[in-house]
Amino acid sequence: PSGVESCAGASRPVNAYVQPIYVRSSTPDVGTFEHVFVWDDYNVELPLSPVTILDLGANIGLASRWYANKYPEAIIIAIEPDSENFKVLNANCPEAAGYHCIRAAVGAQDGFGACENPQALSHSFRFSTSEVATDLPIKSIKTILVDADLNGFDLIKMDIEGAEEQLPVASTL
Repeated sequence: PSGVESCAGASRPVNAYVQPIYVRSSTPDVGTFEHVFVWDDYNVELPLSPVTILDLGANIGLASRWYANKYPEAIIIAIEPDSENFKVLNANCPEAAGYHCIRAAVGAQDGFGACENPQALSHSFRFSTSEVATDLPIKSIKTILVDADLNGFDLIKMDIEGAEEQLPVASTL
């Protein structure tokens, strides 16, 4: 995508990644890259290797890439509502590599959404339900799983700007 660059010149090489990892310069993408790949924020021991991972609020796909590297057999579904972030997400997590990227917001119920704070930084947009149809679908976790022909998930990463507490995660299993 235009305006996107590879992190080849990162402060620490990301040797385990064969395909380039893309970020937008002069955006929060650079700091997110450091958190995920340099500081290893997602590196926690799990009691099992997840088979299905949901990345809700995937942003540009850095966590999805990290999970795919650690759990190469996992199915990864990355959900991101913002159209500009979604373009970079698709570059970082192509369908041909086994990722399933969906442009949508996540909510307790299916519907349509609108951005509440369009002037915010690209990693902190908040979306809410719209009374009228918009180009942004809101999907429940249950719908995401049904659409992907899955019965459940093993790991969920949620970064959906305060809407986490509205999701009935346990009831979707």
